[in-house]
Amino acid sequence: MTEPRWKKFTVEEKPAYALADFLELHAWRFDDEESSDLPAFAERLKEEFYTALTLCDEKQLAFVRAAALMSADKKPFVGEMPGEYYAFYFNGFMFLFSWEDRDYLVLPDELRGIYDRALADADFAAKSGRNQELGKYARGLLHLYGAYEIEWFVEVWNRHHHEKITTEEAEQFLADLEYFDADYYFSEGFIVHE
Repeated sequence: MTEPRWKKFTVEEKPAYALADFLELHAWRFDDEESSDLPAFAERLKEEFYTALTLCDEKQLAFVRAAALMSADKKPFVGEMPGEYYAFYFNGFMFLFSWEDRDYLVLPDELRGIYDRALADADFAAKSGRNQELGKYARGLLHLYGAYEIEWFVEVWNRHHHEKITTEEAEQFLADLEYFDADYYFSEGFIVHE
């Protein structure tokens, strides 16, 4: 008989706070290539986390901060997981653990360090602000048209901003948006709302 599913989400002694502990516990969720080299996967996750932070809006950053504080203070998580954060949450950056009938929303120590350093970095603030504006344009055009070519996105942006973007920069931004936001996908030069 296989182990009950809830057991896979439970830490027997205490919530774990190191990324390695999370990955070992959750290895069953990863594909074979990822789970065969967890240290390399951990390094990739750390790089992806910084990119994800630059795409977060203020509410999402506040959510990350709450997870970081709860992790540091080892406080239980109370309330419902906000629905709009599921895509970010399930990218493997935060974990929900059950222990002694309490739930703990945990941001691993290494990711908490990246978060703290990012917010203290002026370059992060500038990049995050620009990405927020790019995201507003990307989503606004999607709400109007449902799908559009990347050249249209570049043309509309450049028409309204002194700081221009290239097609390559727009492709990178939209690819990141697709990766971290399940509502959008980028295909053959088009960005499409799911």
